[in-house]
Amino acid sequence: MNGAPVRKFGFLVHPLSYDDVERYDPGAVGKGRPIIKKILEWIPPYRVSDIVGVRSAATGEEIEGHFIGVPLMPEQWLELPRTDIMARLVGAAELAKELGCGIIGLGGFSSVVGDGGVTLAETVPGIAITTGNSYTIAAGIQSLFRAAHELEIDIPGASAVVIGATGSIGSACAQILGNKVARVTLAARNATRLKNLAHAMQPHVAAQLDWTVDIRDAVRNADLVLTATSAVSAIVEPEDIKAGAVISEVSLPHDVSRRVATERPDVLVS
Repeated sequence: MNGAPVRKFGFLVHPLSYDDVERYDPGAVGKGRPIIKKILEWIPPYRVSDIVGVRSAATGEEIEGHFIGVPLMPEQWLELPRTDIMARLVGAAELAKELGCGIIGLGGFSSVVGDGGVTLAETVPGIAITTGNSYTIAAGIQSLFRAAHELEIDIPGASAVVIGATGSIGSACAQILGNKVARVTLAARNATRLKNLAHAMQPHVAAQLDWTVDIRDAVRNADLVLTATSAVSAIVEPEDIKAGAVISEVSLPHDVSRRVATERPDVLVS
């Protein structure tokens, strides 16, 4: 995906909760959720804010960027027709291009429902598209292992679960963990895809490999938990987690309930 020199970048953002909408626009407080959702459907992509003063560690060149809002709630990204979603993404990419961006990152659900930017790149030439998945995978694994070291967990002997294992990020993380720990459980909603993933992975990993659609049961037995789903609400609750476990969360919205922070001081979420 070739484009202009990458001196300015854009990043697509959207609200993750109704609290986000109310913080951004206090006028939304007290409005019903159906009304807020309908209003958001009417708002086209727009320039939210600018990023200045960033300097490349590699070249020393100063880089500028723009946050571009595509204001839809997480569930709207999944509910609205694909043609509507693509039209919004095209509008956001064209706005970024007008602002002089050479590359745009697809944040939140814009990467989940936008086929990783492939169609978008074909529709809006002259600007590079990235999901940031490679960076997310590396950061998620690094965060998980760092937290495990802090809690003195024996990583080679540990049991790990990857929630959302059939996605692009989850499957890559599972492959890495499969040669770092003793046991990996693949967890997701689709049993057929899980079975196929496990079959494809087994010859290439040293760990014992299992799969399940029972996420809560898998989490209860895991020393290490990595979440990488596109769920619109929390799926890991305080009572689900093994004592002393560590969790690396690379999902937005968050897969881990906020209650974990207050009710499970023995658990480290990174």
